[in-house]
Amino acid sequence: QPFVLLFFDSKVLAVKVARYLSSLLPSSMAEEKEEHDGIICYYHSDMSELYLDDKHTSFNAATGKCRVLCATSGLSLGVDFARVDIVCTVGLPSSIVEALQRGGRGARQPGDRSRFIIFYEKWALSISLDDYGTYGNKNNSDRTRAPLTSKSMKQDHALYGAVKCVQLCMCLRAFFAGDGMCCSEPF
Repeated sequence: QPFVLLFFDSKVLAVKVARYLSSLLPSSMAEEKEEHDGIICYYHSDMSELYLDDKHTSFNAATGKCRVLCATSGLSLGVDFARVDIVCTVGLPSSIVEALQRGGRGARQPGDRSRFIIFYEKWALSISLDDYGTYGNKNNSDRTRAPLTSKSMKQDHALYGAVKCVQLCMCLRAFFAGDGMCCSEPF
């Protein structure tokens, strides 16, 4: 089982997904389904320090059982795991820095390889990048299509860089290393 780190913007969703994935384990792994000692765990700021330390150790230690960790954004900053094979973020990133931080949790050792996967909703593919041309600083990849209000929908919060990233469907390293985040192309 590869080491998988899944990021969620919601604590509730992180817990629900961890419990759901645990429920899918075969019955032969019944003791592994135990929430406290399982191979699928959740991690967020409402948990006790003891619980968080235990899950961090279980995911990071060579003898740890945890192989899938469902976490919130707090785990994307300054936390190193020795061997994360796959990093996933659920939903479009709320900033390009966040995407880089989350994706950067994988392949922390020289020579390591990992995958960073963004799970996004289908509507992200239908947003026209041209819609971002009339509002905000064109050099800011974290700009929205229009000013946000209390009535703005989820689609209105979608950032130029995040939408462009999923629409191009390419390697994120190539995207970030190239001029992928530069927004100076003609509108």
